[in-house]
Amino acid sequence: MKRNSPSVFKRLKKLIAKSDLDDDFEIKKSDCFGLCKHGPIVKLADFSYAGVGKDDCKDIIKAAAEKRNKPLKRLLLKR
Repeated sequence: MKRNSPSVFKRLKKLIAKSDLDDDFEIKKSDCFGLCKHGPIVKLADFSYAGVGKDDCKDIIKAAAEKRNKPLKRLLLKR
């Protein structure tokens, strides 16, 4: 819940509802991944995105809704 993650969560939730994708996506909070320095983190299918900001949410939802099987490289979590 650090690094502005509550606002990212709210933005994702709003975009999913606005795009009428409630049946396609489930958004939920999770326990700590132990990666706070990379947060906020958004996990979507096989991809984990790091340092996600409110402005990135639209790109994440768009890519997922278009069922692209490629990550948004600029946000991909590097371990």
